[in-house]
This record gives sequence, C-alpha cells and structure tokens, in this order.
Amino acid sequence: MSSCPVLLFKEPSPEDTYESLLKLRGYEPKCVPVIHTIHANLDALADHIVNARDRGIEGAVITSKRSCDSLSEAFALVCSKSTSSLAARSAALEFWSTIPFYVVGEATASAVRDIQQRFQSHGFSTIHILGEASGTGEQLGRFITTHCKLGEHGKLLYLTGNKNRDTVASILSENYIPFQALRVYETQQRPDFESLLEAAIYPLLHDATTDSWWTVYFAPSTASFAIPAAEKLLKSCQVSTRIATIGPVTTASIEEHLNLPVLVTASKPDAQSLAEAISEHDRQHLG
Repeated sequence: MSSCPVLLFKEPSPEDTYESLLKLRGYEPKCVPVIHTIHANLDALADHIVNARDRGIEGAVITSKRSCDSLSEAFALVCSKSTSSLAARSAALEFWSTIPFYVVGEATASAVRDIQQRFQSHGFSTIHILGEASGTGEQLGRFITTHCKLGEHGKLLYLTGNKNRDTVASILSENYIPFQALRVYETQQRPDFESLLEAAIYPLLHDATTDSWWTVYFAPSTASFAIPAAEKLLKSCQVSTRIATIGPVTTASIEEHLNLPVLVTASKPDAQSLAEAISEHDRQHLG
C-alpha cells in the first residue's frame, strides 16, 4: 500500500483534508481539478437575503459547497450595498440567524458555518444547521419531510446549480412542502483538464510502488467528463485503475452510464469515510 497513488478529481484546497487523511494511511494523493464554477444570479440571491422575512422564506436547502460559495458572495454583496441602511441590513442578517439551513454532509455544513462566522459582526449571530448527517440529496429530502415545520405562507429557498438532479425538488413537491429553487452557480468543464491530469500523473509514476492506482470521483458530472481521459492516459502509462466515489449517486452514475465497476463507495460524503473505505478495501484484498 505504500506509495499507492490516489487521484482525487476535485478542486484542491488549502490543507486539504482528503489528501491529509489518505497520506496518514500511506497513500500518495493528488487533487486534479475537473471543472470550474461561476456564480449565477447573485443579485437575485442578495435580494432574497434582504427580503426573506417578507417573502415567507423560513429555511434554506443547500446540497453543495458551491452553493455555499455563492451564498457567501451574496451576503457580501448585501453587506457592501449602500442602497439600504445599516439597520435594515442588520435586521436581514438577524432574521437568517433564526431559520434552519438544511444541508447534505459535513463539508456543506462546515461551509455554512464559515459564512455565519464571516458575517457575524454584521448581525448573523448564530446558525441553525439540520440534516448534515444526510449523505445524499434523497436522504436530505426525506429528512426535511419529517422535520420541516413551515408557517401557513412559509417556504424554503433551495439553492441549486446547473447540474443539480431533481431528487430534492421531487421529494419536496410530493410531500407538498413549498419551496423556491434558485440557480446560484454553474459548473463548466475545464479546457485545460488533460494538461492538469498529465501534470499530476507523471511525477507520481516515478515513486509509485504499484501499477494499480485509485481514482476518486465526487459527482456524476465530473466523473462522466474525467473518466474517459483518465482511463486512457493511465492505460498508456501501464497503470490500471480502481474506482472509488464519495457516495451512492456517483457510484450509480458510473456503473450505469459508463459501465465501469466501482470498488469503494464512501459511507458518508466526507474525507474520513472515504479514507477509511479505501484503506479497509486494501486491507481485505491486498493483505
């Protein structure tokens, strides 16, 4: 297992937890960015932040860190505007301190907490996070149906991207939970992905002690784009791959649409669960 490369098809982050936990287990992880994200409808989101109380928004549904990034930018936009008084902005942020944030996974929950910390001095005094143990949008949707209590005219604000599945929206609709979806980001394939992939792979070839590497995918959209290029390049380097994913939705997409086996699926969408799943698989199969 020593010096076994693990390609993480995700944007790297400072002190990346996925990389650090895999290194502790003797792997050689490397992040390879697949897509880049652009914010969308920030003005509309900022408008919802300011007028949430009047519009009956009684909770937010957030299923990804990318939505959190857009929400943070919208809060910054609200706090920088001179078109409303300081008192009005403070009142708006105080209202967001009173409503729940329904989220998928610990990473999203952590990103929401970061937003509250960033704007605490502006009136965002506390944060109410629910559902973070949910590993998928379906699990979160089911959680909301059993825990969400809205007023007579209340609704949820559901922040989405351009690649979102309809799972959460369908569950909310089927259970007559009012919501408003707002697309707050778009993901686009990186035109330089293949050069970034080469830059990640070639240095690892010199130190790897195995020709069977792990490749890890974090979303169906990134997997469908990255897998063909990754499999082709690694095969040309005489390297075979073992596929792992962050959750069952990505696993199902790879197996159904790309007809490839997924050996490991993390039990929860977080770094700890992924690292444990990969190392446990190797303990059982490699000795």
